[in-house]
Amino acid sequence: MARKRQDPVRVSEVTARLTSTGRVSGFQIEVWHDGLNEHRVLSDRDRGVLENKLSAHLARWAEKYAKRLAREEREARREAGKAAAETETAEAEEALEACRNILGHTLGIDDRVDWESLKSHAPMTRKPKQTAGIEYDQETGKPRGFRPADRPTHPAPTYTPPQLNIFDRIFSSKRKGKEAAARTAFERALKKWQDASDKASDKADRADAERQKIFDSEQQDWETEEANYKNRQDAANAEVDAFRHSYEQWDGGNSRPIEEHAELVLNDSEYPDWMNIDFDLGFNVDTKTIVVEYRLPQKDSMPTVKSVTYVQSRDERKETHISDREKDTLYEDVLHQIALRTIHELYEADDIAALDAIVFNGWVESIDPATGQRGKSCIMSVQARREEFLALNLAEIEPRACYRSLKGVSAAKLATLTPVQPILQLDTGDRRFVESRDIVRDLSAESNLATMDWESFEHLVREIFEQEFVSKGGEVKVTQASRDGGVDAIAFDPDPIRGGKYVIQAKRYTNTVGVAAVRDLYGTVMHEGADRGILVTTSDYGADSVGFAKDKPLTLINGAQLLSLLEKHGHRARIDLKEARTLQAKPNP
Repeated sequence: MARKRQDPVRVSEVTARLTSTGRVSGFQIEVWHDGLNEHRVLSDRDRGVLENKLSAHLARWAEKYAKRLAREEREARREAGKAAAETETAEAEEALEACRNILGHTLGIDDRVDWESLKSHAPMTRKPKQTAGIEYDQETGKPRGFRPADRPTHPAPTYTPPQLNIFDRIFSSKRKGKEAAARTAFERALKKWQDASDKASDKADRADAERQKIFDSEQQDWETEEANYKNRQDAANAEVDAFRHSYEQWDGGNSRPIEEHAELVLNDSEYPDWMNIDFDLGFNVDTKTIVVEYRLPQKDSMPTVKSVTYVQSRDERKETHISDREKDTLYEDVLHQIALRTIHELYEADDIAALDAIVFNGWVESIDPATGQRGKSCIMSVQARREEFLALNLAEIEPRACYRSLKGVSAAKLATLTPVQPILQLDTGDRRFVESRDIVRDLSAESNLATMDWESFEHLVREIFEQEFVSKGGEVKVTQASRDGGVDAIAFDPDPIRGGKYVIQAKRYTNTVGVAAVRDLYGTVMHEGADRGILVTTSDYGADSVGFAKDKPLTLINGAQLLSLLEKHGHRARIDLKEARTLQAKPNP
């Protein structure tokens, strides 16, 4: 009897036990259990009884092994639970410590703008194409050559002398006849091979020529695209240099360089993951005072877990949280640190000493217990003058006491979210905003949006999105043409769940919108601190554009969707790209 090997059980072949005279006196079998590290030799006079013994023994081993595995699994789960609890406890302690060190974290960082980090020097990359026979660099997608077509590899036929018998050797005419036939057959085979080789070589040569042509074309396309990419990159880097120059050579007449520089500083500030950075700011050139309207984090978003333990009897984790009093104290400490940190970062980054004073207003969104309505209120406001603030040793101060020493305004307990009057409030009017124009009312079913002048198209987009947002309590404003990252309109949605700030760009194109425009929109969204970017065009988007926008806070609206949006709000129009191209091609009179 042979038994198929099983893990962790191994069973030998059955062997016969022989007497001294060679007679079979019984049978035996060896069995091992690697999991239990046990070995037994079983024997019996009857082979069938031996098999029963083996089955019974294996069953006992299986039961014993199952119990061991269960114990080991429980132990492993307990150890894993303990280890996970220890890890989570360490993470919880780290999160609480990060709250206590919000101000200290920035003191070891140079908050000045790293201008070079704003530039891009990365080589162009794209997904490699899949053209048959062409080889690509897998990192950049650049075509780097082509694979030559297969060439014939069959060896040439060789001459085989004829088999000669005795008569062939005696009679030369017979021998010569066989030799002539053999040579004729060889020459035919050789010619056939040569013709086939020439044909295959010609075919391979044509294939190589075609692949060379395709490679040359793709290489030229790559070089053209790379040159365009480099030009855009150089232009973007030049914008950085121009911005840096406008800031460093600021003459006191325009607030924009100072405001944009301050935005760069604060947007680059690293806070714990549970915090979302959101602020508005404005600079008064006459008083050299910058006002920062900062949206403070909600208390409930702050980490409160102090430790995690594993309860073996219930196979579950148990969290221990800081007390409500500790939570209020920590929350107030966090808010005071945010105020001081914001002021510190702006002054430290102020290379040209443009700021004489900084006003920090901290705002929270909460539900008014008297009305049940969600509202926004300022709960802390502080002004810090340059000399006064730079004289502080922030590494040694206690945040609340320092805030009070700066004559900061707030309720006795910040956690109560009691509103206060801001020391100085930001003028909420965005200087980029311009008066809107009514375009929609002049539309008809015959209006071709693709032939509309670009400024009218931007106002049209503003109008249609205003109709989309205003019904939900939102607001849409058109911006003036300037170096503002291509923002054509900004929408504000006050809804506490889906709401936020939306950057809208309008592209009245007659050709497919390339991925560069979508990248620019994403950069603008990041720069503006917006929640989403919307790109509207009269044409359509390429696959690269759609792929780049995937999983990003971007919405791409093509011409057909724009017409549908217009129709949704009771307006009719058309888009005829061919007509627009024809008009563009006509010379100006």
